[in-house]
This record gives sequence, C-alpha cells and structure tokens, in this order.
Amino acid sequence: MNRLRDLSIRFLPFAFFGVVLIFVAVLWSQRFGTATVSAEVDTIKVRLTAPGAGVLAQMSARDLTEVAQGQVLGQIFLAGANAAIDIKAPMKGTVSIVNLQPGEFVQPGQHLLTISAAKADRIIAFIRQPLSVAVEPNTEVRIRCRSLGQKTALARVTKVGTELAPIRKSLLPAQHDRDEAGLPVFISVPENLSLHPGEIVDVTFLRTKASPEIPPATNAPATNAPPKK
Repeated sequence: MNRLRDLSIRFLPFAFFGVVLIFVAVLWSQRFGTATVSAEVDTIKVRLTAPGAGVLAQMSARDLTEVAQGQVLGQIFLAGANAAIDIKAPMKGTVSIVNLQPGEFVQPGQHLLTISAAKADRIIAFIRQPLSVAVEPNTEVRIRCRSLGQKTALARVTKVGTELAPIRKSLLPAQHDRDEAGLPVFISVPENLSLHPGEIVDVTFLRTKASPEIPPATNAPATNAPPKK
C-alpha cells in the first residue's frame, strides 16, 4: 500500500497533465487546424427553354446522347408562325435531361432539355456558419473520393465567394430540413482523379488561418460622432 501510494504521488500529476495536454491538443486542432467539408464536382450546364408558346414538333435528343455545338435537336411550331424553329445545341456535351416529348404543348420559357459538359471543370464547397476558418485563393487542399479505394489528390482553391450563398441540398446533412447559407469556395479538379460531375467528395483545407475575432454586438445606435476622451 505504501508503494502504491508513493507511485500515485509521483506519477498521478504527470498522468493528469498528459490527459489535459491531449484534450487541449484536440481542441486546438478543431479550432485552428485543418477543416474538412463536403464538396460537389461541378461542370458547365446549359438549360434550353422554349422561346414562346407552341407545340414541340420534333425532339431527336435522348438522355445521355452526345451532341455537337450547333446540332439540331428538335423543332417547335410557335403559335402564329408559318414555319418551325430549330432547337440547336449551344455547346458540345451530353444531354442529361429531356423534359418534353414531340406533340406536347410548351409555354414561353419552359425547360426543354439540359446539356452538360462531358468533363468536370471545378469542385464547389461551402464553408458553413459560423465561418471558423478564412480561406484564400491558392490555398492548398486535399481531395478524397468516397468511392471504392478512397483515392486522394492535392488541388488548390481558385476562387472564394464574396458573399454567402445558399448551400446545395446535396451537401447538407440528410436530416437537414431548412435552407442554409455558406461561403462558396471553388477548387480546381486534380488531373489524376477520375471524378464525375455531381460526385460528392471530401475537401480538407491544409493551410488555413483562423478568422479574426468579431467584436461583440451592441444595441447602441450607430453614430458618426468621435469617441469621448
């Protein structure tokens, strides 16, 4: 019992100090360390809409059909017109959505189909509130796939939004039932990762800095008068 008491007196303070040190290190890493967020692989998309009211006379495009720029995809007979108007692809890509079929009536501005670029050109992430880290262009990040193998690659931030924007539903938790705004961050696509548009990946900001502390709010009215000495 005496030996046990001596050991506890000698080593208990060191053990307690070690536990406190680990706890502080965890808090430090969460507050000032790297931050990981969900992101979505994005690509250029074009929505073709009806120029006016009429009837969709022809639609040759189908889902997953590859089209060339300027290719005629269908025709619309507008109300009061003597000839059909061609629906042309504004860019090269793949038809991802076809909403109408030949013979259906269309309204002005109604969504006809969507064309997506074949290759992803950026990754978009949102820093949720409160903004605990400050991200700048050229910040180094690590991209981790969620698919089999969970491959990783390095990339860089290309652009940071200047204002908060609605976070995409695909990047919010499944149980999240309300809209939320965050700071959009655009990231380059690593060449050594095979990413598909719409794929969800994890982005870790490797070199971030803590955001400056925001002064506490006050209920006092704003004034331009100089402070009293």
